[in-house]
Amino acid sequence: MRNHIYFVGAGCWLCLHSVQGSVLDQSQPIFNNNVGGYFIGGSSRQKIAQVVTPGIFGWLTTVAAPVAGLGTLRLEIRGVSAGLPKDTQLASQNIAGSSLPSFFSDPTGFRQLNLSVPPLVSAGEPFAIVLSALNPPMGSLTVLSGPPGDPYAGGDAFYDSLPNPPGWIHMGDFGSFDIPFQTYVEPIPEPGVGALVVWSFLVGALVSARTRGASQRL
Repeated sequence: MRNHIYFVGAGCWLCLHSVQGSVLDQSQPIFNNNVGGYFIGGSSRQKIAQVVTPGIFGWLTTVAAPVAGLGTLRLEIRGVSAGLPKDTQLASQNIAGSSLPSFFSDPTGFRQLNLSVPPLVSAGEPFAIVLSALNPPMGSLTVLSGPPGDPYAGGDAFYDSLPNPPGWIHMGDFGSFDIPFQTYVEPIPEPGVGALVVWSFLVGALVSARTRGASQRL
């Protein structure tokens, strides 16, 4: 049976933005002028996912995407297995569609989707951005599609929608391997070997001191 994916009209190039307190980590900043975008939610209950491989160890504070529409957008950060999004949820955020600029008023910008409880991400360990709509079919949004080919090497885009059987389908089957996105991370300095040695010594000294104190009280 042929797989189904749901498109909307064409769009234009995107611009880049910065997020205060975090740094831009991963990005695929352009989309396909000839296709436009993919529905999120609606009668097909379509979900869109993008696998991302971070380059920074730290807190994932913000995902940015060219998304707009009606209802409530559900943003999930999930684990990844064999290149596919897992059911394991690392973080989630509900975002009112009314808070996102419409494509008529702002057709060229990423919408910043902030995570109130940022998950910790590690360089080289992929995670998945999953976009869905609460209360479909009333909730229906659109995310713009990426350019033809595979512009982002750190992961691919997938979709899950009716009437297809449950499960993620590779977006590359329709010519575009990725959606436009940006991820912002608040870096955490990773401790060096010296710091770990000092920390181990301090912990050991504290445990020893408490042990001696307990022995003297006996």
